[in-house]
Amino acid sequence: MTATLNTDRANPATGPQVVGDDTNPKATTVPPGLGQAPPRDKITTLLRPQATPHYVVACLMASAGAAQVASEASGEPGIVAVTTASVLFVVAVLLACKKNIRLRVKNLMRDFGKGWVWTVALSIIGWLVTVAGTGISWESTATLLTAGYGLSLRWWQAKRIPNPGAPAKLAPATTAPLTYSQILTRWKATVACQGGKLPGSILTNRTVTKVGEQYLLQLVSGKQKFEDVVNAVPLIASGLRCEPSDLVPERVPGDASLVKLTILTNSPLKKPRLFTEVLDIDDGLIGLGPWADADGIASYRLYTKNSMWGGVVIGGIGSGKSEMLTGIAVSAMMRGDTLVCFADGQDGASAPELVDKAHWFAGAERAKLMLRGLAAMVQWRSRQNLRHKWKGFTPKTQGRPGILAILDECHLIFADPECQQLGEYIARVGRKVGVALLCGSQYAGIKTFGNSKPLRSAIMEGNVIALKTANKGEKHFFPNLDLDPINLPAGMPGFGYLVDVTGSGKTAPFRGRYFAEQPDDAPDDHVEPYSVTWWLNQCPDLDMDTLSITAADAVLDGGYTNRHTAVTEELDRWGAIVDAMETGQVNVNLKNLDATVTAELFDKAPTNTTMTVRFGRRLTRYLKRRPQTTSRSAAATTPAGLSTAEATVYTALATHGPMKLGQLVDKTPYEETYVRQQLTSLMKAEHIEQPKKYGPYAITHTSVAKAA
Repeated sequence: MTATLNTDRANPATGPQVVGDDTNPKATTVPPGLGQAPPRDKITTLLRPQATPHYVVACLMASAGAAQVASEASGEPGIVAVTTASVLFVVAVLLACKKNIRLRVKNLMRDFGKGWVWTVALSIIGWLVTVAGTGISWESTATLLTAGYGLSLRWWQAKRIPNPGAPAKLAPATTAPLTYSQILTRWKATVACQGGKLPGSILTNRTVTKVGEQYLLQLVSGKQKFEDVVNAVPLIASGLRCEPSDLVPERVPGDASLVKLTILTNSPLKKPRLFTEVLDIDDGLIGLGPWADADGIASYRLYTKNSMWGGVVIGGIGSGKSEMLTGIAVSAMMRGDTLVCFADGQDGASAPELVDKAHWFAGAERAKLMLRGLAAMVQWRSRQNLRHKWKGFTPKTQGRPGILAILDECHLIFADPECQQLGEYIARVGRKVGVALLCGSQYAGIKTFGNSKPLRSAIMEGNVIALKTANKGEKHFFPNLDLDPINLPAGMPGFGYLVDVTGSGKTAPFRGRYFAEQPDDAPDDHVEPYSVTWWLNQCPDLDMDTLSITAADAVLDGGYTNRHTAVTEELDRWGAIVDAMETGQVNVNLKNLDATVTAELFDKAPTNTTMTVRFGRRLTRYLKRRPQTTSRSAAATTPAGLSTAEATVYTALATHGPMKLGQLVDKTPYEETYVRQQLTSLMKAEHIEQPKKYGPYAITHTSVAKAA
């Protein structure tokens, strides 16, 4: 951190403020450590500003004495007076030519007033010229002391002696909007200058809007591009002395050397907006919140002609991700033609209100059952389209609702290979039959999607919302996003970028709305207006179509129809365990309990053969390679102690014989790098071998003997 002289926001009472001067050994801005007394400056340093008027008076007396000696030596007091005035004029001109002197004089005029500065300057010149001609006398000395210390009172009022026992407090920064002259001056001095981020760039075509000013930024052709502007936003904001969130760069179609730059002086995003109404529900769009330039509402694309779209919301802790997902859920349910299913990798903790009000809720363990049911609905709705010759999905004319499945903390769900493949199938096929996945996570990398590039690609074809993240370089995971989400402002939940994935919209910042909080002291039956619960109570009732119910129940053995009962029993069971643990009861075998719950949830599911018959070849292609569907005889030959991924690779080699790396990638649900990592681990454990370099991998005889 370096010292910066804040010449625009200095308090008139205290003058310019030096902020964070780490290079000054006498600075006292470093906070004291634990048990450490505050550092103290020397008394000479503390009194230096107060001594300035004394120094000035002493210098004037010395100058007058020198002029009197010259006058007595020459015998021509008049010539000496004229010479003194001439010398003072030349010195004043030379000093005025120095930029730093002009800046100091300008600061003095701003802090103390032009009248005070001119009075001091003319008084010094007049007294010195008069004394040079008449000589020093008691009267001239009294005049100097009276006038000098009288004018110094205002200086001493501003330059008070600081308390040496406490660090100096910085003057609060003002929030005055930028003016046109300030923008142009600072742009030329800090951004367009040599050594700036965009040297030679020009701001033109100024347009005043209700939220700020818009400019056409002319870049240097062949040397600068739009991405340079986006990446330089934090430094441009530093040069203009505004917030990065106040700068909105946008592309100009047809000319890559032009950028539309909006500088917000009255940003609509500074103050969060309460979720008081559902926006844009008639044309298939869900209103999220205002654009930063106040030019309309940023919208989530839920329905277009013959299609239903999912999407992804990526945001770190405190970014407002779960609130954004909840807002989309409420808006979709308020349409009256969309059912919302909710699966949470944190077992409902991300959005507890949706646990009771969602059409279908599942925690991390039951998410697999939900995805199985949704996959069955996709399969049979596709056949329904063929039967009725429907070209796609239109909820208002086909008599079946759209199904929006929200998967919060989806990285915890897609970590299961079967969930990943079920999600991939739904995301790639569900668009034309009215089933969509809306995923939320803190990281946009491929690991969030179970290491499946097709899954991530299919989800991001619908909607992409990037909130503030804590990981560098995530802009490479978002299509058409040139800004790294880590550079988004902190402390503004819901602030993010809506990424244009259609080619006909815009990628720009917006801010989502928030729900009212339930008061802590409110009675149990009180529902705060505009809270999540209040909105969910307003949502109309909507039933699932019969075909979808039949398809899901056929796969889950009635699990769809009994979904609410199963969730209630699970929540009650976990609640009883939590109550017991809070009272110190430790007689609960959590390990065995987890095994029991897992068996109860998954062992009753149909085998792969049953799913093949009911789903047909198309869905089976996504499910046949999942590790959970291996036969019991094959599973019995797998060595003990292997991870799920290692067991998958090992089983592929045991089933199909020696294979090269590329063949193994085709036989497993993993990417090449991930398969290579499993092969390395298996080779170190001497379960597999590669007899020839670049040759096929094979199971060792020792491993087969141990497994047997």
